[in-house]
Amino acid sequence: MNKSVFEEPRRVSDLDSCLFYHSIDLPGHGFQKGFWDIRGKERQYLGNFNFDARRVLELGPASGHLSFFMEREGAEVVSVEASTESIWELFWRVHDPLPSELEDLLASGHKSLKEIKNSYWFSHGAFSSKAQVHYGNAYDLPKELGKFDVAVMACMLLHNKSPLLILENCARVTSEAIIIVEPIRKLHFSQSSLEFVPSGNELSWDTWWGFTPKFFIDVLRSLGFKYPTVTRHRQICFDKPQDMFTIVARREPTPDPTSQAKP
Repeated sequence: MNKSVFEEPRRVSDLDSCLFYHSIDLPGHGFQKGFWDIRGKERQYLGNFNFDARRVLELGPASGHLSFFMEREGAEVVSVEASTESIWELFWRVHDPLPSELEDLLASGHKSLKEIKNSYWFSHGAFSSKAQVHYGNAYDLPKELGKFDVAVMACMLLHNKSPLLILENCARVTSEAIIIVEPIRKLHFSQSSLEFVPSGNELSWDTWWGFTPKFFIDVLRSLGFKYPTVTRHRQICFDKPQDMFTIVARREPTPDPTSQAKP
């Protein structure tokens, strides 16, 4: 029998081994501070999409705050997170061996990813969640994951060198809608819908792209998601306000608004 593509749930009981990406209120453990705080604004953050009875593909769950929110909204959630071997890319792979400063950066990235995974499983247990996780590569989604009603990519495409490949893979397995959340950046070129962020003197290449809604609208339409809606909102990141945009792009026109969002 082939090994399941889904990770066996892990028991993590040490909060000190956890790094929380999103601030979260955990049953039995109280408030845990993260980099982002979107508590109470999750529906706004996700474009007021109705997740009830939807099978959701989530890329980059981090600590799982959105995973467990969507699950509470009635979704069956399958998340894809980077494996140890395929950590979200931090630099060009043109050095062999890597310069020492990039080795240090990669080691730091591995440590943070391990602690964020711990926070996911700690929260998974606290919520008695049934969400499933696949550790792998967003560029190569295994067919065993199955098909989905909706795909969610929240603040993760900017960290990947090839966002078009990720979007193409998601479109292939998604029947209803794709939801993308990204920060609003002031692009250096006013006519540009996409900005390449790193400079030759910048070592921290964890952010590759600055996006505009137009970029995703054009790409998603070409992939068959021809009915987009765009909303803007403000969230808290590192205790400072951050302007965001959310795109919900559908294959078919938006249904009756009364069935679109929960009150």
